[in-house]
Amino acid sequence: MNVPANLLPHLSGRVLIATHATPDGDAVGSALGLAAIVDALGGRSQVVFPKLPEVFAYLRPGHDIVERADDASAFDAVFIVDCGSAQQVADGVESLPEAPMLIVIDHHRTREPFGQLEWVDPTASATGVLIGELALAAGVTLTPAIARPLWCAILTDTGSFRYSSTDGRTLRMGALLLEAGANPWEAAQSIYESFEAERQRLLGLCLGTLDVRCDGRVASMHITREMADAVGATMDQSSGFINYARSIAGVEIAFLVRQDEEIADLWRVAFRSRGTHPVDAVAARFGGGGHRNAAGCRITGDRDEVTNRVFNAVDEIGGLR
Repeated sequence: MNVPANLLPHLSGRVLIATHATPDGDAVGSALGLAAIVDALGGRSQVVFPKLPEVFAYLRPGHDIVERADDASAFDAVFIVDCGSAQQVADGVESLPEAPMLIVIDHHRTREPFGQLEWVDPTASATGVLIGELALAAGVTLTPAIARPLWCAILTDTGSFRYSSTDGRTLRMGALLLEAGANPWEAAQSIYESFEAERQRLLGLCLGTLDVRCDGRVASMHITREMADAVGATMDQSSGFINYARSIAGVEIAFLVRQDEEIADLWRVAFRSRGTHPVDAVAARFGGGGHRNAAGCRITGDRDEVTNRVFNAVDEIGGLR
């Protein structure tokens, strides 16, 4: 562990915690795990999720979760977890510049520094690993309230411990979380085996948009609000869809183009790689970022235009030439 000592004093007092827009399991689990650590140390935590994905709702009880925090200056410290830039911070914390102390804990390789105090470790398989190490460094006894969300964080960001980022450090933390009360079946059932019928119908429509180019090495799919409305689904139910494109034999890079829920010409693009070609550099071309094998960005324009621009960027930057 290499936890910055000057970070520990900020875990007490009134602490606001936020993460990136459209939070995934690592973002949600890290934020809620950190909140439980703050509470265990006698502090008071509040977590901002403009919209908590339903698959992670099992972690909600026991936490002070709000959709907005309009006055960051009312807190002693604001923690942003699993987020690579100020632009990626979820809506609901517009007063971020007013925070008396802004602290960032992250593991993304491609990023833009924005905190007064930052702990960034790209060698960590998940931000959840860092939060677990933070608890140990602070002398906090791991409890189910801490272990359950951190297990979710690590489970999802390592692809259920399948990705190449899974190392001994990951598994050692996983063992500690299990011993502290994490429930693997609870997490797996909630995250991977509790999908609504509407979500599965949306998946069917999404699979119908599959487009494979670059001699079978790059695949894309897309989702529009019209598609979601047609089956009674919501856009945030598309988590995990991109893995179906990446799972095609011969495909090395996959991306999913998803229409924003409010802005019609804004598209959220998620990238996945099998590991041979970096996608964080491709996302960075459009102002995004992430990891070598998983990244994202937002692009404005017509859907077909956006898709073609991304295909061209993948071909040029992704190392396929």
